[in-house]
Amino acid sequence: MSANTDYDTRRCANHPDAEGRYYCSKYGRHLCESCAVCVDPKLYCKFRSQCIIWELEKYDRLN
Repeated sequence: MSANTDYDTRRCANHPDAEGRYYCSKYGRHLCESCAVCVDPKLYCKFRSQCIIWELEKYDRLN
């Protein structure tokens, strides 16, 4: 096993100094909390039913 861990590679695509806690399967990139928004909310995404980013946005819209 290499010295790198999953944590080392999970950096935000927009903010390399931030942890990429959320993963966009459609675009294959990790995002930090401030960047975790759906880029194409009105376009079909085959990953949407399992997408934590989409679920977080749905929850925010309800509150």
